[in-house]
Amino acid sequence: MVAVLGAQSVCLAQVAPQVTLRSVVAADKTNVTYLFLGPSAGGTKVRSVVALAPGSGDESMGRTVLERYFASEAMRRGWSVSVPVVPASEAGKAGYFRRRPDLVVAVADDVANLLKIDGGSHLLAGVSNGGLDAFAVAVVAPGRFGSITVLPGALDAEITDEELTQLKGKPITIVVGEKDGSWRAAAESARKRLEAAGAAVVVRSIASGEHVLRLESRALMDVLGGDQRAATLDGLVMNTGGSIAGWTQEAAEVGKERRDPPVALDVKERAIAGVLEDFHDAAAKADEERYFQHFTPDAVFLGTDATERWTYAQFRAWAKPQFANGKGWTYFARDRHIFISPNGDCAWFDEMLDNKKLGECRGSGVLVRIDGVWRIAQYHLVLPVPNDLADELVRRGRELAEDRK
Repeated sequence: MVAVLGAQSVCLAQVAPQVTLRSVVAADKTNVTYLFLGPSAGGTKVRSVVALAPGSGDESMGRTVLERYFASEAMRRGWSVSVPVVPASEAGKAGYFRRRPDLVVAVADDVANLLKIDGGSHLLAGVSNGGLDAFAVAVVAPGRFGSITVLPGALDAEITDEELTQLKGKPITIVVGEKDGSWRAAAESARKRLEAAGAAVVVRSIASGEHVLRLESRALMDVLGGDQRAATLDGLVMNTGGSIAGWTQEAAEVGKERRDPPVALDVKERAIAGVLEDFHDAAAKADEERYFQHFTPDAVFLGTDATERWTYAQFRAWAKPQFANGKGWTYFARDRHIFISPNGDCAWFDEMLDNKKLGECRGSGVLVRIDGVWRIAQYHLVLPVPNDLADELVRRGRELAEDRK
């Protein structure tokens, strides 16, 4: 049971028109923040979406999810969208809300205290790893959520068939890209288990779609609203109009002002962050196609060894047998900094990475925008050397170099 101290729910910072970063305290005194898009209060009933972000699930990724999938249509329809934010201390660890589903429930209850929820229950959504989180949340508090939509999603192995019976009769839509092989298999497995539990499951395969789905937000909102088989879902790319950071004509028609052009840099930074998050996620899942689609054809990968300067073709040839055997590599990114050239077509970044075997690493590189898509032209992975160890490592490095001669 989760109790929310509603009086302590406060608006912390205005981050964009009608978007606030709110905070709520759960029963165990844990504080959870969430991005909120929608009316601040009022007597009119509102459809409420609670969406769980992919990757790190931090504030930046939450903004990306709002912008990519929900913002423009939520404003047009007058819906609210809430995205719980993974705290910075946990952002590099997958499955935070799977471990703490009560915090998502606390967010849902806080929104219910703020607004009159149309239908009496929220619409639960999750993207990629957020899709796994969504099912963990739903089985804990099935009464809070009227439907579940994941883009894509799967069932965590720890969810039992008995727990799934809590979702009997619940409309569940799993949207997955036609080319997203491993997630398609996971979606089909989830469908079978959910159907056996009595849920009303529909799996939607997006033609030519890959892992990062590009959907038109109106069609997606139709699905969230109950039309699981919305014909308009297939074959449409996302509508970037009316995004949080750059309001376009569609948003202006519902009374929102257009933002100044410099704010668009924030949009690009979030797009780049999304590319890097998906890049690392694909490596962790040994998804060769998804991983290498993020590179330019003339990309260079620089590894930790001085001999590891690989062209795209060389790096893919080296990685192919590992990925084929299901052996990827997992790096959790944090402390990322992104910079964009004045013309907006080139970017460079650096990020700290945590790896089970190598410990703390650093990645840096360059991206270029090709036909509107950011692709990695260079990625450089290094092991930062503590200054106190530098002399010893240099000496041992020279000895190894001599031995190799």
